[in-house]
Amino acid sequence: MNGIYPVHIICIRDGCSPNQFKVVANDEVLQIKRAINEKNPDIKLTYIMLNKKTNIKIFGYNNKSYQNSIPGILIFIQINFRNCR
Repeated sequence: MNGIYPVHIICIRDGCSPNQFKVVANDEVLQIKRAINEKNPDIKLTYIMLNKKTNIKIFGYNNKSYQNSIPGILIFIQINFRNCR
């Protein structure tokens, strides 16, 4: 198009169970990295794998009571799985 590549690409992968994380990391992410490196090796890649089966509950605290978080909230935390390296 205009010949200018992005500086940073963010991929969001949904529908991935924890036992598939290693396969996704070894297959899909490596293929995407190879394709990016063919165009421009300076492009950064962030790959986010979502898992809908979670037991984490996030609540907001307002006026001395807990409430559900608002739609669209983005929470910056890091959750690591031992089998995902």
